[in-house]
Amino acid sequence: MKNTGFIAPQTFANNYVLGNINVPFKVLKEDGDWTANKRPEKELQIAHNYDTYNCTSFNTLNQIEQYIYVAFGETVNYSDRWLGIVAGTRPPGNDPHIVMEAIRKYGLIPESMLPFTMDIGTVDEYYSFKNADEEACRAEGLRWLEKNDFKHEWCFLPNQDIPLEEKIHNMKLSLKASPLAIAVYAWALDSRGVYIRYNNADTHWTSCYKIDDLQRVFDSYDPIEKNVNQEIFYAKRIHIEKRVVEVKKKLLERLLAWLLVEKLIYRAFKIFWIKNK
Repeated sequence: MKNTGFIAPQTFANNYVLGNINVPFKVLKEDGDWTANKRPEKELQIAHNYDTYNCTSFNTLNQIEQYIYVAFGETVNYSDRWLGIVAGTRPPGNDPHIVMEAIRKYGLIPESMLPFTMDIGTVDEYYSFKNADEEACRAEGLRWLEKNDFKHEWCFLPNQDIPLEEKIHNMKLSLKASPLAIAVYAWALDSRGVYIRYNNADTHWTSCYKIDDLQRVFDSYDPIEKNVNQEIFYAKRIHIEKRVVEVKKKLLERLLAWLLVEKLIYRAFKIFWIKNK
């Protein structure tokens, strides 16, 4: 058994849980199926002969990027290195709740500002600002927070004895509002080519876009898309809203664009009238 970056959370006292109305529930996919929508960029957490143990960032961002595409029609690709750095991730990994809270504190930045390039040759370099402007990255993260209100919650409280049927119900319900991020045992195949667990130990954090008889996941290891058949003990959904300032800005931009069109139409009509008078 190899841990690929998931560290099980230990404290849940102040964590939000589905049904406590702390996180808005907006239905984006009535059938809970995100299969047909654009997938995030294919990005591997293991490259250049070493593992980053950053699955909690890679697959939280896979979840967020797919959510943003459906909720706002925006194609985004955020930096996994950035999130790993600000969350304090280092081998052997991190608690996904800590990672999501880091987003609420430091925001997100584009992959292009802090990419995982070939010259990032060690884990220490990966969790550094090599080839990047740290001050600019931190400023960009704060700008993201000015525009976006990010929230997250467990689909069920992990440290409670909950019937399997209730877990599945809560995860399917949560999929109506967002893709999920889930903890799994990684990676053991059965004769069907389905990934199963040998015990209750979770070793990996991945993103789930559909649940039927299996969990369908988009991952940070090849093969990127996997079929999983495991009891899930940790699962989170997300919610993102555009802040009021950003909404007002977009409305103003639309108004100005409309006024410009009106002005152009008026000028064209005036020219036509003069020429044909």
